[in-house]
Amino acid sequence: MTRPNSATVTLPHRFPARPVFAWWNPGNVVQAAGTTVLVVITQEQPITVVFTLAEDSLGQVQTRMRQMHTLPVDAWDRSQTAKIASGKMFSIDNQIDTTTGTVKARALFDNKNGALFPNQFVNTRLLVNTLKGVTLVPLPLFSTMDR
Repeated sequence: MTRPNSATVTLPHRFPARPVFAWWNPGNVVQAAGTTVLVVITQEQPITVVFTLAEDSLGQVQTRMRQMHTLPVDAWDRSQTAKIASGKMFSIDNQIDTTTGTVKARALFDNKNGALFPNQFVNTRLLVNTLKGVTLVPLPLFSTMDR
């Protein structure tokens, strides 16, 4: 009886990733040139979030990116009631999706506490500009009267 060559993949102890379900069973034949994915390893620290920007906002965002190189982004839960993490947007895609009028952007989050999970749905808030030295007036102070 001959034993086929076997291989073991070992990740470094501190590699911040999570292997997902493996798509093989003991006894399966695995070929070196096969096209079947056996396992997917996803890095979690740091982790990136891909989100979309309206093409109408693209000019303003690109201007700030040229000035600052990164922009602050917050990831919020599905109901937008709890902030999950804060990170930095560092990349904008080079094409606008003409069906939706949006462009993809990518933000990097440290994720040291593991709050973000691969493929998790999050809402993002991107801070593009902060106005200083302006007076804000709450909307309820204004009233409309028909005369």
